[in-house]
Amino acid sequence: MMFSDRVLAVKGKLRFYYKEVIDLRSGGIIYAIFFGLLLVLLLPVLLIEIIVLLSFGVDYEILQTRSPEISNELNEEEVPLELRPLIPLAKKWGIGDAEERERLIKNSSLSELADLEQKVGPRMQQIADWIDEYSEDQLRNTAAIGYFIFLQVAYEEVSSYLGENKS
Repeated sequence: MMFSDRVLAVKGKLRFYYKEVIDLRSGGIIYAIFFGLLLVLLLPVLLIEIIVLLSFGVDYEILQTRSPEISNELNEEEVPLELRPLIPLAKKWGIGDAEERERLIKNSSLSELADLEQKVGPRMQQIADWIDEYSEDQLRNTAAIGYFIFLQVAYEEVSSYLGENKS
C-alpha cells in the first residue's frame, strides 16, 4: 500500500471515529455515557491501528471499512457468475464509509436510485447466500465480498430513502 493510500485510510478512520463521537449528542444521556465509554476504550485500538497502518501498510479495518478513495481491486472471478452483472453497481455503491454513501445517495437522481433498487432487490438473497459461504477471515481478505456487503447496505439505505421521498 502506497503511503498516500495509508494517509487516506487514516483520514477515513479519523473521520469515522469523529462521526461516532459527534453522534453521541443525538442519543440521550444514557446512550451518550455508555457509548462514550466504549469510544474511550476504542481510542487506543484506533491509535494502534493507525500506527500499524502508517508503519507497515496493513489495514485491519477494525474501526473503519473500505474507503472510496483507496483502490481495492474487485477480482471479478471471485464473484459468482449469476452476480457478475451487479459488479458495476457494487463498484459504485459498495462504499464502506457511511457518510460517502449517504452523499452519493443524495447526489444521485431518482432514476439511478430506482435502478439500484430494481437490480439489487431481487438478488439480495443470492448475495447473502454467497457471503455466508465465507469465513470471517475470508470476508476481510476478499475485496469482492466487501463491495457486495456494502452494496447490500446501500440497497437498504436507498430503499428507505426512496420510501421517505415518495410522500
